[in-house]
Amino acid sequence: MGGWGNRDMCILLQVGERPIVLKKNRKRLFLTEKCLKSLMRFRSAQMRFVLIMLSSSLATPVALKADIWNYVGFEDLPSSSQSIRDGIKESAVLAMIGTVMRRDGTLQSVGVPTIIARSGKRPLVYPLVAFPDRETGESVLRSARHRETAIRSLLFLAESYDGLHLDFEHLGGEDLEYLEMLLLELYPEMTARKKTLSLAVLPGNFPSSQREFHDLSRIGPLADEFVLMTYDYHRPSTEPGPVTDVHLAESAIQLAMKHVRAGKLWLGVPTYGYAWEIQTGRYRTLHKKSFQEFLKCPSGTVHRHRSQMLVARCPGGAVENRKAEIAFFPDEHLVREMKLLAKRYHLRGTAHWRLYSRN
Repeated sequence: MGGWGNRDMCILLQVGERPIVLKKNRKRLFLTEKCLKSLMRFRSAQMRFVLIMLSSSLATPVALKADIWNYVGFEDLPSSSQSIRDGIKESAVLAMIGTVMRRDGTLQSVGVPTIIARSGKRPLVYPLVAFPDRETGESVLRSARHRETAIRSLLFLAESYDGLHLDFEHLGGEDLEYLEMLLLELYPEMTARKKTLSLAVLPGNFPSSQREFHDLSRIGPLADEFVLMTYDYHRPSTEPGPVTDVHLAESAIQLAMKHVRAGKLWLGVPTYGYAWEIQTGRYRTLHKKSFQEFLKCPSGTVHRHRSQMLVARCPGGAVENRKAEIAFFPDEHLVREMKLLAKRYHLRGTAHWRLYSRN
Protein backbone atom coordinates (compact mmCIF):
# COMPACT_ATOMS: atom_id res chain seq x y z
CA MET A 1 0.00 0.00 0.00
CA GLY A 2 2.74 2.44 -0.96
CA GLY A 3 4.50 4.21 1.88
CA TRP A 4 1.75 3.91 4.49
CA GLY A 5 2.87 3.19 8.01
CA ASN A 6 1.32 0.50 10.21
CA ARG A 7 -0.55 3.18 12.15
CA ASP A 8 -2.20 4.51 8.99
CA MET A 9 -3.22 1.06 7.71
CA CYS A 10 -5.02 0.14 10.95
CA ILE A 11 -5.88 -3.44 9.91
CA LEU A 12 -8.12 -4.92 12.58
CA LEU A 13 -10.33 -8.01 12.61
CA GLN A 14 -12.25 -9.05 15.71
CA VAL A 15 -15.07 -11.53 16.36
CA GLY A 16 -18.42 -9.81 16.04
CA GLU A 17 -17.24 -6.91 13.87
CA ARG A 18 -18.42 -6.74 10.29
CA PRO A 19 -15.49 -6.58 7.86
CA ILE A 20 -15.34 -3.80 5.28
CA VAL A 21 -13.48 -4.37 2.02
CA LEU A 22 -11.29 -1.82 0.25
CA LYS A 23 -10.00 -2.74 -3.20
CA LYS A 24 -6.78 -1.04 -4.25
CA ASN A 25 -4.31 -2.21 -6.88
CA ARG A 26 -6.21 -5.54 -7.16
CA LYS A 27 -5.59 -6.27 -3.49
CA ARG A 28 -8.04 -6.28 -0.62
CA LEU A 29 -7.57 -4.44 2.63
CA PHE A 30 -9.91 -5.63 5.37
CA LEU A 31 -11.07 -2.95 7.80
CA THR A 32 -13.69 -2.93 10.52
CA GLU A 33 -16.18 -0.22 11.35
CA LYS A 34 -14.34 0.47 14.62
CA CYS A 35 -11.10 0.85 12.70
CA LEU A 36 -12.82 3.16 10.21
CA LYS A 37 -13.83 5.52 13.02
CA SER A 38 -10.21 5.60 14.15
CA LEU A 39 -9.05 6.43 10.64
CA MET A 40 -11.46 9.36 10.44
CA ARG A 41 -9.42 11.15 13.11
CA PHE A 42 -6.59 11.57 10.61
CA ARG A 43 -6.69 14.61 8.34
CA SER A 44 -3.99 13.87 5.77
CA ALA A 45 -4.98 14.08 2.11
CA GLN A 46 -3.85 10.51 1.64
CA MET A 47 -6.18 9.28 4.40
CA ARG A 48 -9.12 11.29 3.07
CA PHE A 49 -8.60 9.51 -0.25
CA VAL A 50 -8.85 6.19 1.54
CA LEU A 51 -12.13 7.19 3.21
CA ILE A 52 -13.62 8.25 -0.12
CA MET A 53 -12.68 4.92 -1.64
CA LEU A 54 -14.22 3.09 1.31
CA SER A 55 -17.53 4.88 1.05
CA SER A 56 -18.47 3.03 -2.14
CA SER A 57 -17.77 -0.44 -0.72
CA LEU A 58 -19.06 -0.45 2.86
CA ALA A 59 -21.60 -3.16 2.14
CA THR A 60 -19.30 -5.45 0.17
CA PRO A 61 -19.38 -8.93 1.76
CA VAL A 62 -16.21 -10.86 2.45
CA ALA A 63 -15.92 -14.04 0.41
CA LEU A 64 -14.62 -16.74 2.72
CA LYS A 65 -13.94 -20.35 1.77
CA ALA A 66 -15.25 -22.93 4.24
CA ASP A 67 -13.10 -26.06 4.40
CA ILE A 68 -14.29 -29.66 4.61
CA TRP A 69 -13.33 -32.02 7.43
CA ASN A 70 -14.23 -35.68 6.93
CA TYR A 71 -14.21 -38.55 9.39
CA VAL A 72 -13.30 -41.97 8.02
CA GLY A 73 -12.55 -45.35 9.57
CA PHE A 74 -9.26 -47.18 9.11
CA GLU A 75 -11.29 -50.11 7.81
CA ASP A 76 -12.51 -47.94 4.92
CA LEU A 77 -8.96 -47.30 3.67
CA PRO A 78 -7.89 -48.27 1.13
CA SER A 79 -11.28 -48.27 -0.54
CA SER A 80 -12.57 -48.78 -4.05
CA SER A 81 -15.66 -46.76 -3.13
CA GLN A 82 -16.02 -43.66 -5.27
CA SER A 83 -17.62 -41.77 -2.38
CA ILE A 84 -14.60 -42.49 -0.17
CA ARG A 85 -12.18 -41.33 -2.86
CA ASP A 86 -14.22 -38.20 -3.56
CA GLY A 87 -14.46 -37.47 0.17
CA ILE A 88 -10.71 -37.68 0.64
CA LYS A 89 -10.13 -35.47 -2.40
CA GLU A 90 -12.39 -32.70 -1.06
CA SER A 91 -11.02 -32.85 2.49
CA ALA A 92 -8.85 -30.22 4.12
CA VAL A 93 -8.74 -32.47 7.20
CA LEU A 94 -9.18 -36.23 7.48
CA ALA A 95 -9.83 -37.64 10.96
CA MET A 96 -9.04 -41.35 11.19
CA ILE A 97 -11.43 -43.30 13.45
CA GLY A 98 -10.04 -46.29 15.30
CA THR A 99 -7.61 -45.30 18.10
CA VAL A 100 -8.88 -46.14 21.59
CA MET A 101 -7.39 -45.13 24.94
CA ARG A 102 -7.09 -47.82 27.60
CA ARG A 103 -7.77 -47.30 31.30
CA ASP A 104 -4.07 -46.85 32.10
CA GLY A 105 -3.59 -44.11 29.48
CA THR A 106 -1.94 -46.28 26.84
CA LEU A 107 -3.35 -46.42 23.33
CA GLN A 108 -4.74 -49.19 21.19
CA SER A 109 -3.97 -47.99 17.68
CA VAL A 110 -4.44 -49.65 14.31
CA GLY A 111 -1.43 -48.08 12.66
CA VAL A 112 -0.76 -45.13 10.38
CA PRO A 113 -2.67 -44.81 7.07
CA THR A 114 -0.62 -44.79 3.88
CA ILE A 115 -2.17 -41.46 2.86
CA ILE A 116 0.07 -39.76 5.44
CA ALA A 117 3.10 -40.60 3.28
CA ARG A 118 1.50 -39.42 0.04
CA SER A 119 3.60 -36.88 -1.81
CA GLY A 120 2.06 -33.72 -3.17
CA LYS A 121 -1.21 -32.20 -2.01
CA ARG A 122 -3.08 -34.15 0.65
CA PRO A 123 -5.39 -33.34 3.55
CA LEU A 124 -4.11 -32.88 7.07
CA VAL A 125 -4.54 -36.22 8.83
CA TYR A 126 -5.36 -36.59 12.54
CA PRO A 127 -6.06 -39.79 14.47
CA LEU A 128 -9.32 -39.67 16.41
CA VAL A 129 -8.65 -40.82 19.97
CA ALA A 130 -11.64 -41.86 22.08
CA PHE A 131 -12.58 -43.41 25.40
CA PRO A 132 -14.62 -46.58 24.80
CA ASP A 133 -16.79 -45.91 27.86
CA ARG A 134 -17.26 -43.67 30.89
CA GLU A 135 -15.25 -45.90 33.23
CA THR A 136 -12.19 -45.66 31.01
CA GLY A 137 -12.41 -41.88 30.86
CA GLU A 138 -12.68 -41.62 34.64
CA SER A 139 -9.76 -44.00 35.13
CA VAL A 140 -7.50 -41.99 32.82
CA LEU A 141 -8.43 -38.46 33.83
CA ARG A 142 -8.77 -38.86 37.60
CA SER A 143 -5.36 -40.46 38.05
CA ALA A 144 -2.28 -38.22 37.80
CA ARG A 145 -0.20 -41.24 36.82
CA HIS A 146 -2.62 -42.29 34.08
CA ARG A 147 -2.87 -38.71 32.78
CA GLU A 148 0.92 -38.59 32.51
CA THR A 149 0.90 -41.88 30.61
CA ALA A 150 -1.88 -40.60 28.35
CA ILE A 151 0.07 -37.44 27.51
CA ARG A 152 3.20 -39.43 26.65
CA SER A 153 1.13 -41.82 24.52
CA LEU A 154 -0.63 -39.01 22.68
CA LEU A 155 2.58 -37.11 21.96
CA PHE A 156 4.19 -40.26 20.60
CA LEU A 157 1.17 -40.90 18.36
CA ALA A 158 1.15 -37.28 17.15
CA GLU A 159 4.68 -37.65 15.76
CA SER A 160 3.26 -39.78 12.92
CA TYR A 161 0.45 -37.34 12.08
CA ASP A 162 -0.27 -33.67 11.50
CA GLY A 163 -2.00 -33.40 14.87
CA LEU A 164 -4.49 -35.09 17.20
CA HIS A 165 -8.27 -35.14 17.46
CA LEU A 166 -9.62 -36.00 20.91
CA ASP A 167 -13.18 -37.30 21.01
CA PHE A 168 -13.58 -37.65 24.78
CA GLU A 169 -17.23 -38.27 25.62
CA HIS A 170 -19.44 -40.08 28.17
CA LEU A 171 -18.21 -37.89 31.07
CA GLY A 172 -19.90 -35.27 33.24
CA GLY A 173 -19.05 -31.86 34.61
CA GLU A 174 -17.37 -33.37 37.66
CA ASP A 175 -14.50 -34.50 35.39
CA LEU A 176 -14.01 -31.17 33.61
CA GLU A 177 -11.20 -30.08 35.94
CA TYR A 178 -9.30 -33.29 35.16
CA LEU A 179 -9.71 -32.68 31.43
CA GLU A 180 -8.29 -29.19 31.99
CA MET A 181 -5.29 -30.68 33.80
CA LEU A 182 -4.57 -32.97 30.86
CA LEU A 183 -4.94 -30.21 28.26
CA LEU A 184 -2.84 -27.74 30.26
CA GLU A 185 0.10 -30.14 29.91
CA LEU A 186 -0.67 -31.56 26.47
CA TYR A 187 -1.42 -28.37 24.52
CA PRO A 188 1.92 -26.58 25.11
CA GLU A 189 3.78 -29.76 24.14
CA MET A 190 1.74 -30.07 20.94
CA THR A 191 2.37 -26.42 20.12
CA ALA A 192 6.10 -26.82 20.67
CA ARG A 193 6.07 -29.74 18.23
CA LYS A 194 4.04 -27.70 15.69
CA LYS A 195 1.19 -30.19 15.85
CA THR A 196 -2.51 -29.26 15.86
CA LEU A 197 -4.66 -30.23 18.84
CA SER A 198 -8.40 -30.45 18.18
CA LEU A 199 -11.34 -31.60 20.30
CA ALA A 200 -14.83 -32.81 19.46
CA VAL A 201 -17.29 -31.10 21.82
CA LEU A 202 -20.99 -31.30 22.49
CA PRO A 203 -22.78 -28.01 21.73
CA GLY A 204 -23.98 -25.65 24.42
CA ASN A 205 -27.66 -26.36 23.71
CA PHE A 206 -27.38 -30.06 24.60
CA PRO A 207 -28.74 -31.17 28.01
CA SER A 208 -26.51 -29.80 30.78
CA SER A 209 -25.63 -33.27 32.08
CA GLN A 210 -24.00 -34.03 28.71
CA ARG A 211 -22.45 -30.69 27.72
CA GLU A 212 -20.83 -29.63 31.02
CA PHE A 213 -17.74 -31.76 30.39
CA HIS A 214 -17.12 -29.69 27.24
CA ASP A 215 -17.44 -26.22 28.79
CA LEU A 216 -15.75 -23.96 26.23
CA SER A 217 -15.38 -21.14 28.74
CA ARG A 218 -12.85 -23.41 30.45
CA ILE A 219 -11.25 -25.47 27.66
CA GLY A 220 -11.59 -22.95 24.81
CA PRO A 221 -8.01 -21.62 25.25
CA LEU A 222 -6.55 -25.12 25.55
CA ALA A 223 -6.77 -26.39 21.95
CA ASP A 224 -6.32 -25.12 18.40
CA GLU A 225 -9.68 -26.23 16.99
CA PHE A 226 -13.06 -27.58 18.08
CA VAL A 227 -15.63 -29.62 16.19
CA LEU A 228 -19.16 -28.82 17.38
CA MET A 229 -21.02 -32.13 17.36
CA THR A 230 -24.30 -30.60 16.23
CA TYR A 231 -25.93 -33.97 15.63
CA ASP A 232 -27.70 -36.65 17.65
CA TYR A 233 -30.11 -34.07 19.05
CA HIS A 234 -32.44 -37.04 18.57
CA ARG A 235 -30.89 -40.47 18.84
CA PRO A 236 -31.77 -44.05 19.80
CA SER A 237 -32.32 -43.12 23.45
CA THR A 238 -34.79 -40.31 22.65
CA GLU A 239 -38.15 -40.06 20.98
CA PRO A 240 -38.10 -39.94 17.16
CA GLY A 241 -36.90 -36.66 15.71
CA PRO A 242 -34.28 -34.99 13.50
CA VAL A 243 -30.64 -35.93 14.09
CA THR A 244 -29.71 -32.30 13.51
CA ASP A 245 -31.53 -29.03 13.04
CA VAL A 246 -30.24 -25.95 11.20
CA HIS A 247 -31.79 -23.64 13.80
CA LEU A 248 -30.28 -25.56 16.72
CA ALA A 249 -26.94 -25.60 14.91
CA GLU A 250 -27.03 -21.82 14.57
CA SER A 251 -27.81 -21.47 18.27
CA ALA A 252 -24.88 -23.79 19.05
CA ILE A 253 -22.54 -21.62 16.96
CA GLN A 254 -23.64 -18.47 18.76
CA LEU A 255 -23.09 -20.08 22.16
CA ALA A 256 -19.66 -21.40 21.19
CA MET A 257 -18.51 -18.04 19.79
CA LYS A 258 -18.95 -16.46 23.21
CA HIS A 259 -15.78 -18.32 24.20
CA VAL A 260 -14.01 -19.40 20.99
CA ARG A 261 -13.33 -17.33 17.87
CA ALA A 262 -15.01 -18.46 14.67
CA GLY A 263 -11.79 -19.52 12.94
CA LYS A 264 -11.25 -22.26 15.53
CA LEU A 265 -14.69 -23.83 15.06
CA TRP A 266 -15.92 -26.57 12.73
CA LEU A 267 -19.66 -27.22 12.39
CA GLY A 268 -20.53 -30.90 12.70
CA VAL A 269 -22.76 -32.34 9.95
CA PRO A 270 -24.29 -35.85 10.08
CA THR A 271 -24.39 -38.02 6.98
CA TYR A 272 -26.64 -40.59 8.66
CA GLY A 273 -30.17 -40.78 10.02
CA TYR A 274 -32.39 -43.03 12.11
CA ALA A 275 -35.63 -44.93 11.61
CA TRP A 276 -37.83 -45.74 14.61
CA GLU A 277 -40.60 -48.32 14.83
CA ILE A 278 -43.74 -46.46 15.86
CA GLN A 279 -45.01 -49.06 18.34
CA THR A 280 -41.82 -50.36 19.95
CA GLY A 281 -39.41 -47.44 19.58
CA ARG A 282 -36.76 -49.77 18.19
CA TYR A 283 -34.37 -47.98 15.91
CA ARG A 284 -31.98 -48.62 13.07
CA THR A 285 -29.28 -46.41 11.60
CA LEU A 286 -29.82 -45.25 8.04
CA HIS A 287 -27.20 -44.44 5.44
CA LYS A 288 -27.90 -43.24 1.92
CA LYS A 289 -28.69 -46.65 0.43
CA SER A 290 -30.82 -47.85 3.33
CA PHE A 291 -32.79 -44.59 3.28
CA GLN A 292 -33.45 -45.06 -0.42
CA GLU A 293 -34.80 -48.52 0.42
CA PHE A 294 -36.99 -46.97 3.14
CA LEU A 295 -38.53 -44.66 0.54
CA LYS A 296 -39.76 -47.67 -1.48
CA CYS A 297 -42.62 -48.13 1.01
CA PRO A 298 -45.67 -48.16 -1.37
CA SER A 299 -47.92 -45.99 0.79
CA GLY A 300 -45.17 -43.98 2.42
CA THR A 301 -44.79 -40.20 2.53
CA VAL A 302 -41.79 -37.88 2.64
CA HIS A 303 -41.48 -34.13 3.16
CA ARG A 304 -39.06 -31.45 4.36
CA HIS A 305 -39.05 -31.10 8.15
CA ARG A 306 -38.62 -27.64 9.71
CA SER A 307 -35.16 -28.80 10.84
CA GLN A 308 -34.33 -28.99 7.09
CA MET A 309 -33.93 -32.78 7.29
CA LEU A 310 -36.17 -35.13 5.34
CA VAL A 311 -38.84 -36.96 7.36
CA ALA A 312 -40.36 -40.10 5.86
CA ARG A 313 -43.19 -42.26 7.16
CA CYS A 314 -44.17 -45.81 6.29
CA PRO A 315 -47.55 -46.90 7.73
CA GLY A 316 -46.59 -50.57 7.51
CA GLY A 317 -49.14 -53.36 7.62
CA ALA A 318 -49.84 -56.48 5.63
CA VAL A 319 -49.59 -54.76 2.26
CA GLU A 320 -46.07 -53.48 2.88
CA ASN A 321 -45.16 -56.55 4.95
CA ARG A 322 -43.31 -54.31 7.38
CA LYS A 323 -43.86 -52.46 10.64
CA ALA A 324 -44.84 -48.81 10.83
CA GLU A 325 -41.76 -46.58 10.98
CA ILE A 326 -40.72 -42.94 10.89
CA ALA A 327 -37.31 -41.88 9.59
CA PHE A 328 -35.25 -38.68 9.56
CA PHE A 329 -32.39 -38.30 7.10
CA PRO A 330 -29.97 -35.49 6.05
CA ASP A 331 -29.99 -35.10 2.28
CA GLU A 332 -27.85 -32.78 0.15
CA HIS A 333 -30.19 -29.86 0.90
CA LEU A 334 -29.48 -30.17 4.63
CA VAL A 335 -25.73 -30.47 4.03
CA ARG A 336 -25.81 -27.36 1.83
CA GLU A 337 -27.72 -25.40 4.48
CA MET A 338 -25.15 -26.36 7.12
CA LYS A 339 -22.29 -25.30 4.85
CA LEU A 340 -23.97 -21.94 4.27
CA LEU A 341 -24.39 -21.55 8.01
CA ALA A 342 -20.69 -22.18 8.57
CA LYS A 343 -19.80 -19.59 5.93
CA ARG A 344 -22.23 -17.04 7.34
CA TYR A 345 -20.49 -17.18 10.72
CA HIS A 346 -17.00 -17.38 9.17
CA LEU A 347 -16.29 -20.76 10.77
CA ARG A 348 -13.30 -22.81 9.69
CA GLY A 349 -15.67 -25.17 7.87
CA THR A 350 -17.94 -28.20 8.25
CA ALA A 351 -16.99 -31.57 9.75
CA HIS A 352 -18.88 -34.54 8.29
CA TRP A 353 -19.53 -37.75 10.25
CA ARG A 354 -18.65 -39.87 8.33
CA LEU A 355 -17.51 -40.85 4.83
CA TYR A 356 -18.89 -44.38 4.62
CA SER A 357 -22.32 -43.02 5.50
CA ARG A 358 -22.58 -41.51 2.03
CA ASN A 359 -22.68 -44.94 0.38
